[in-house]
Amino acid sequence: MFLSILVLLACHRHSELDFYNVVNDNFLIIADTNSYRFNSFVVFPDQPEDKYAPTDSFFVSFSDTIVFDKGLKKMISLILKNTPDFVELLNYPLDIKQLNIEHIRNTGQFVLIPKNQYGRSLRKKETIGELSFYTPYMHNGKAILCYKKNISQKVGVIYMLLLKNANNTWVVVQKKEIERW
Repeated sequence: MFLSILVLLACHRHSELDFYNVVNDNFLIIADTNSYRFNSFVVFPDQPEDKYAPTDSFFVSFSDTIVFDKGLKKMISLILKNTPDFVELLNYPLDIKQLNIEHIRNTGQFVLIPKNQYGRSLRKKETIGELSFYTPYMHNGKAILCYKKNISQKVGVIYMLLLKNANNTWVVVQKKEIERW
């Protein structure tokens, strides 16, 4: 009986709050502060720095809907086939559909604007791009977080972060680029 209770306690179920902790602990890695120098959410090799980039804040259109993509889950499985301690996380999707922008606080100079305030157009001069999150996977102090950064429908990138919880802080173990278009 006592052993059963210990096993249940060890198998910590993650919640929506854990998702926000992951994002807040790593937002500047997710957004990439290189955007400050280039005034663009997606930076290309050989891209010149923007001499006219504003210095006070960078507006990012933020999608508050979590994206579920079966194809992405299969791609993650293939990428992580030699990493069994992370591939097992694909059995533990976090059940979260809507994001609350107010829970994301560690944004540096980035200002998140709900996507519905700007409509579908990312061509607004004030924004440097759009940020969307895919279904996160979390279990026993490990997480997989995929997200998309794009500056238009034709230009963007999808990243995957592998994270571990160390002393109540989510730390990036590995960052992988999954797709660029």
